[in-house]
Amino acid sequence: MSILNNFYTRLLRGEPLGKTSWVNFRESDFRLSSCIILCFVMIGLILISLVLNWYEGQTHLLAPLALLLIGPSISLLWIKFRPRNAMLPIMVLVGSLMIMGVTLLVNGGAPNWSSLLWFIIFPPMAMFSAGLRGGTIMFCIFFAVVAALLCSPLKIFLGGEMPASLGLRFLLVMLGAFVFSWFAEYTRYHTRKALVEAMSRLEQDALTDPLTGLGNRRDFQNYFSWVSGKSARDQQAFSVAMIDIDHFKKVNDSFGHEIGDKVLLHISGIITSQMRAMDRLFRWGGEEFLLLMPETGGREAILAAERMRKSVASTPYVNGDIVLHCTVSIGLYSGGGIEKVNEQIAEADRNLYSAKSGGRNMVVG
Repeated sequence: MSILNNFYTRLLRGEPLGKTSWVNFRESDFRLSSCIILCFVMIGLILISLVLNWYEGQTHLLAPLALLLIGPSISLLWIKFRPRNAMLPIMVLVGSLMIMGVTLLVNGGAPNWSSLLWFIIFPPMAMFSAGLRGGTIMFCIFFAVVAALLCSPLKIFLGGEMPASLGLRFLLVMLGAFVFSWFAEYTRYHTRKALVEAMSRLEQDALTDPLTGLGNRRDFQNYFSWVSGKSARDQQAFSVAMIDIDHFKKVNDSFGHEIGDKVLLHISGIITSQMRAMDRLFRWGGEEFLLLMPETGGREAILAAERMRKSVASTPYVNGDIVLHCTVSIGLYSGGGIEKVNEQIAEADRNLYSAKSGGRNMVVG
């Protein structure tokens, strides 16, 4: 469904007008939503002005005001068919507001100073639609035009003498509206940015093992879905390696969990250094790691696992007087296509069990 089709439902429910949650609500979605709201505000204001001017007998303004309905109408149609680009409808709305304000201000030789009230909605309109930079540029141009029209010799085109105090007060009010709108948009933008960053950190923490910084089981599930899907599409094999540190319990019992944690970091660092860029290592639990190798057949996986096993065995952990020669046992699964992840891990785990029961410090796959 397009944004226009579900606009009313989402707005009444307090939901974002795009297709994402508030946390993932992009800046472009916010600009687009602001533009939609402003279109309806503009249409409503023009219709009200048409009724008031008709009631007051100023029929010469009805045609220009009716023509101004074209601006927000075109904007709504543009948003419906080209929702990714809201800048053109924003410019149309800005131009429509300027024309409408000047049309009402220059009232056939009889100035209607209450028409200045139209300009007050411009600062928030520009700021929320175009952002801090674009809104500020639009306001400065608009403010300069209005100031020149009210406080320079150009005011003769208004068709009457405007009290100097009225023009000055109005400009100060519009400037105050701009300052308020600028700080409101600044606060909204940076609050959302901080919220998105915080949620991103929380999501990253939920996918990361706090000790090693590797991905956890949840992260593995996400990456595995992508790898298995790509394998099915490209008809390429991939491999899963279950890696277990041999006799790791003795390390904890003999030297304590602090040294045990450092050994885990030491071995995960060695394995990571032997991986390709496309490979991913995950902390599976305890002293077990899971290595996912895309585009890797059985023979390649065995060679890679042997290289890692030898590297761990030849690189002892050293901490002062403590020198620990550690080894790992590795069980492999190699295959392709979309299969049940539990079955693949179960096969790798069975091969790992064979490696451990066969004497440890070996690769089975």
